[in-house]
Amino acid sequence: MAAANRDGEALLDIVDAAQQIQAIVQSLTLEAFKSNREKQAAVLYFCITIGEATKRISQAKRTQHPESLGERWRGSETSSLINTTAWI
Repeated sequence: MAAANRDGEALLDIVDAAQQIQAIVQSLTLEAFKSNREKQAAVLYFCITIGEATKRISQAKRTQHPESLGERWRGSETSSLINTTAWI
């Protein structure tokens, strides 16, 4: 698969996951979200999906857009992301 095609598919996965997160939380208050483990798990799943999709983006595209594809979503950030959501 060509890098541009792979980049496009990964970016679509990121956009889709972000839209899914927005749909999950848009009608919830923080308190309602904090008390709903199912919603929390769904948001975490889509955050992990974003992290995994960023790993599939070529180095050339990451270099071209470093502000959009930050390091925090790649590598070992799954455990960091889980720790970040511990307040929930």
